[in-house]
Amino acid sequence: MAELTRLLPPEHLITGEPVARMLPCGVLAPPKGVIRLRSSSGYLEQWELTLHIWHTQAAWLEGLSQLVRKSFENWRTSLAPGVELLGFWLVRTSGREVRVDCWQKTLHFTAIVSHVVAEVSR
Repeated sequence: MAELTRLLPPEHLITGEPVARMLPCGVLAPPKGVIRLRSSSGYLEQWELTLHIWHTQAAWLEGLSQLVRKSFENWRTSLAPGVELLGFWLVRTSGREVRVDCWQKTLHFTAIVSHVVAEVSR
């Protein structure tokens, strides 16, 4: 993670429009979730997450996207009580030059999240 935070400092990761003077810059789009399976004990949800990154060099973006993939591929963790991230995968990437000396790389992820429903006492 130290290498990731060195390349893309957390203060440069925002939810909004990129700021040219802040390059490199990353924008994390809000996740979109779809419930895939329900049971009496909870449900599984599939999330789609998108990370847009801008930099002046396409090669730098490619290196960062590889580092992000290696750092988070098959990531599992507890997100909150009763909410577990069961898997996290990079499913596709795309890149383009948005203007002279400014490149954008987009990373699309899929996550599977388990939600356990707490039992209600009667």
